[in-house]
Amino acid sequence: MMNMTIGDLMSLKSKVESGKINRTDLELLLDSNPGNRLSEKLREYLITGDSQYLEFSPEEAFKAVFYRTTVQEGVPVMYGGDFIPSPSVKDPDPEIPIITSRPSLVPGLLVGYWQDDPLERVELSSGRQTDLVRHAPYDLEWEGQDYLLVAETLKKSFYFPKDNIPEYIKPWLSLEPQKRSDLAAGLKRQGVRLQSLAGLPLSLELVHKKESTEPKGVYGELGVCILSAAQFLQVQEEIGIPVHALQATLWFANGSYFKGTLESESLSGLAPGFYGGLKHPAPLTEPTTSVLGAVMDEYSLVPWRPSMNRQQTDYADIPLPVRSQFPEPDTFIKAATGFPGYVRQFNQKLLASAYRLFQKAPVKGFAGKVGVTTESDHVHFVIRGQSIHREEIKDMAFLFSPALPVHTEVMHVRVKLIPDDKIHNHLILLNVHPTNLQWVSRWYMQWAGRDCDGDGFTLSDDNCILQYTKTPEKISWFDTTKFKSVSDEPEDTEFDAVRTATGRIRSASHLIGMYDKAARRIIRQAPELMTYDLSSLFTEAIQRAISSQKKNSGSERFRGYQWILEHLPEGSESWLIPGEDALSDHDRIDALEPAFKSLGKSGLPVPEMMAEAHNVLKTVQNIMPDHAREARNILELLMEPDQETLDRLRNRGRNRFESVQSRTSRDTVVRILGEVDECKLLWQSVAAGTAKYNLTYGEASRIIAKRMGGVLKTDYTITLVSLLKEFPMTLLANILSIEELQMLRIISGCIIPIWYTGRLSVNNLFSGDDLQSMASHPSFRQCVCPESAYRITAVKETGANYQTITHIIKIKEVQK
Repeated sequence: MMNMTIGDLMSLKSKVESGKINRTDLELLLDSNPGNRLSEKLREYLITGDSQYLEFSPEEAFKAVFYRTTVQEGVPVMYGGDFIPSPSVKDPDPEIPIITSRPSLVPGLLVGYWQDDPLERVELSSGRQTDLVRHAPYDLEWEGQDYLLVAETLKKSFYFPKDNIPEYIKPWLSLEPQKRSDLAAGLKRQGVRLQSLAGLPLSLELVHKKESTEPKGVYGELGVCILSAAQFLQVQEEIGIPVHALQATLWFANGSYFKGTLESESLSGLAPGFYGGLKHPAPLTEPTTSVLGAVMDEYSLVPWRPSMNRQQTDYADIPLPVRSQFPEPDTFIKAATGFPGYVRQFNQKLLASAYRLFQKAPVKGFAGKVGVTTESDHVHFVIRGQSIHREEIKDMAFLFSPALPVHTEVMHVRVKLIPDDKIHNHLILLNVHPTNLQWVSRWYMQWAGRDCDGDGFTLSDDNCILQYTKTPEKISWFDTTKFKSVSDEPEDTEFDAVRTATGRIRSASHLIGMYDKAARRIIRQAPELMTYDLSSLFTEAIQRAISSQKKNSGSERFRGYQWILEHLPEGSESWLIPGEDALSDHDRIDALEPAFKSLGKSGLPVPEMMAEAHNVLKTVQNIMPDHAREARNILELLMEPDQETLDRLRNRGRNRFESVQSRTSRDTVVRILGEVDECKLLWQSVAAGTAKYNLTYGEASRIIAKRMGGVLKTDYTITLVSLLKEFPMTLLANILSIEELQMLRIISGCIIPIWYTGRLSVNNLFSGDDLQSMASHPSFRQCVCPESAYRITAVKETGANYQTITHIIKIKEVQK
């Protein structure tokens, strides 16, 4: 039961209903699948008994199987300087969080997880500070067995039993630190193992070399494995649903491994073989076969949302589009009732919309991980799928992340769109036809630093971006891959090789973000200081920091801020180096998110919340004025709970219950109160952290709503008033519908913020059509019917501080 396939999940409902799978089986499955959509469905079924919770779409089934995480109970966790056993879900008061992870690929591998920071900041006698790398024990005794440390990543340590190291791992146990870093890169790969990926051949004839004459040398750097039609069909049949481009890992008997994209020869147009993505412990001379293989992802089943982020626009010196991402329309309708629980949810979502304005903007287009194809038309990419309705070639912007300081332009590319009913959603494919290989080599790989081993990006035809794009001939070319590493010298012992490799990985881990932030501080604070030479140096520093996590990259010359300050005027350290006393413009923008999240949890009245939010926005109003202005407009929509509704809720919960229960049989009242009490206890157990099956608030809300829904069908009125009497406001907001609140006369009428320049007073009449034209946000228009008439029952002027709202009115429909 613990290793279910997609087919198993698609048939789970029928097997449970027929008795082939029992409750104990499902509880075992739940224990091994915490924290994902599968666990939510299982919990909801186990508590409600409703088999509808066990229905899975192909996308849900794929995620449930291939994104599945399991509780890593009793594995080593570095905490307080020592490895301690990780807790189980049944531990009443664990010292450390429960560890969950996708499955490791290699049998016998023991993974040590790090709760401690792998870098320790120490202060020297001179007052200077330095970072010390923390290392895991080289020899480890765990559960009565002796283990050997073979490699480490930033927050994981990899061990094998000393007397049972797999044969294909042994070639990597070299004296060269580089080999240990490569081994770590392979061991940290995760996914679901497939039998169909074992036994795949690897030989020199199947490997496309990087050294081949250009432009075909590009084929050796793509990170793609092409399978024959028959091989790919076997993989697809084992997965259980149609798939097209897979992110996978293969380990071979000689120690080589492949990490990258798997595709069929029919989709790619390439001959079967390996087009990059291979790592070898020694030169490949003899044919070998894969001993295991696993899949991590499928590119069309899990598409991304196209967007543009502030890093990209900072480096390209173009404005981040001002694109508000408002809450869902039904959130507006609920908030308009004035019901406190609905209003609180609405306000928290509005605050999130406000700070997200400064981070990224949704754009038109397509996004996702990329495969390959061969298309003879002169295009850079092909996009196929059900979401495309006609074949055409379009101009688009090529948006990738992370961007680098030398990416001062957004590239204009040509993309062919092809309808394809076989591909769910859409699939982005790099065109590797010989006519496009020059562009792939020079611009996609060297300039953008992309490949196809699981990389993804956005292709957008949004005019807000296209107006800034440039074709390659108008872009200053820069080879971001040119910074070569230094060849490793073998260490004296295997111990030294492991320690050297770990030191490189961990000491450089924080430098990538540090240099990116430093570059963007300069661009925000004094853009004229970011010369071509300095942007080139920053790019080299970031690239070497990335490489230093894998090899001897020569990044040591870029440690700290001194090399940057040498290129800046005296006194620049006051804003370049982060500190509490002075924040750079870049850091002020980054500070918005935590500040707004804190406001959402504060429980302040709306006037105070708005005042605090406006004070926070003042820190960025001269940096991103258009975004600050739009954020203020969003904040104007913050709503206060309707006091009349709040009073009714408090009174009717008590008074109506007494009235209704007096004319309801005692047995029914006791039974309903028992049901309500169990649901209330379930909600309280989530708050206390003692909920069965580790239930979350969202899951508990759905379970309680479903359970109460069944009782409401049989004993509607007494159940409803019992909920009002017993349930907290936040739970009622998740349980009760607007119609139920109206029936109980808890809410009446509708509260709408409007823009109206005339005079308003109580008892003014307006048509629904007029009110829709006045509504300050389109989603509030759904609250009224155009053909109906409405009377104003309360009116409040907002004052001069509001730019999009003049009045907040409460209205009631006039009965004909």
